[in-house]
Amino acid sequence: PLRQVQLYGLATMMILGVSLRFMPPVFGFADPGEKLYRRMFWPLILGVAASSTLFVVMFKTGEFLRVGMAYYAATLLIVVPSLWISLSFRPFGKVTGSDRSIKFIRASHFWFMLSMVMLALEPWYNRLTGQTFSHAYHGAMMHALTVGFISMSILGVGAKVVANLCGEDTARLSRLWLVFLLINTGTALRVGNQVLTDFAPASFNLLGLSGLLILAALVLWALHILVIMYRPRQAAHAMNIESVTIAPQARVGLVLQRWPHTLDVFVKHGFGLLKNPVFRNTLARNVTLQQACEFQKVDLLRLMDDLNEATRERGSAPAPAHSCASLDPGLTVAEAARRYPVTVPVFSELHLDACCGGADTIANAVEHHGLKLEEVMLRLNQAIAKAHS
Repeated sequence: PLRQVQLYGLATMMILGVSLRFMPPVFGFADPGEKLYRRMFWPLILGVAASSTLFVVMFKTGEFLRVGMAYYAATLLIVVPSLWISLSFRPFGKVTGSDRSIKFIRASHFWFMLSMVMLALEPWYNRLTGQTFSHAYHGAMMHALTVGFISMSILGVGAKVVANLCGEDTARLSRLWLVFLLINTGTALRVGNQVLTDFAPASFNLLGLSGLLILAALVLWALHILVIMYRPRQAAHAMNIESVTIAPQARVGLVLQRWPHTLDVFVKHGFGLLKNPVFRNTLARNVTLQQACEFQKVDLLRLMDDLNEATRERGSAPAPAHSCASLDPGLTVAEAARRYPVTVPVFSELHLDACCGGADTIANAVEHHGLKLEEVMLRLNQAIAKAHS
């Protein structure tokens, strides 16, 4: 029961809670919505409390049938909401990002789902094997949860957060494939062979190897993080700051670097942390306007309008709205058509307006139709330029 409170009541609920605010805006997973979380919260709390209590009562009284049935019902109050929440992120579906941490998040949810299924099947396994309680099966299930889900989530999120806080572009860092393969291989060996020890004691021989693989993965990950944290900060990669525009995929830090006076606009929209220069020069340099707005639940278009107005007032406005540079492939088809009506015939001819009702980005719509983004953007920008010539 102590482990259930620690692992389900503390660790699991903490990770699922943070995921609601972190996974959709940062990694591009589906947003389950706060309503689902509110519905699942109390069943989870009740399930953890009841199962922890009934587990002790069941063994103290020896009432494995009556109390055991109540314990199993309480267990399902953990399993069903947990699986529902995990699946609502669509962890194995298409995401908008390509960050190196995404594979860790997907793997963590695989192990989480496996551990939940094992938890639901535990009484049936014990019955089939003629045991009151299988330490091997229960230990394998706990390992899938602790290393497979909890540790894997920490590795994925940690690699992203530390890099951002240190002002590093994760696209330029190691993809951490060796770490990923080692920890997943070790976890698979541990979970599979620990269950097999109920039937073949020789399976114990591989448990030590699984531990070494997992330890190696954690050491390699830790060394990678230490290098990022303690190496001398390098200047940002060379780029023409004048090329920065107010667009959904523009980096917050670069917008502030080109137009420092826009800090007041960001603060007005709820981004008070940007007043901290350390924050501006680290995390903000790796977060786009769109990601920041999704994270803070801020209206992106209103923020962009205010930023454009602020830059025009200071006489340092970005490229005119009708220029080629202003049409960002990160815009949705519908928004691009609203801003530039002359692009509608191009979208219609290429059938891009039929993709998700125009709710998809230009880049994604082009990819779905097997077109070349450069050619499509050229046609769109030519249409805009011709209309304003």
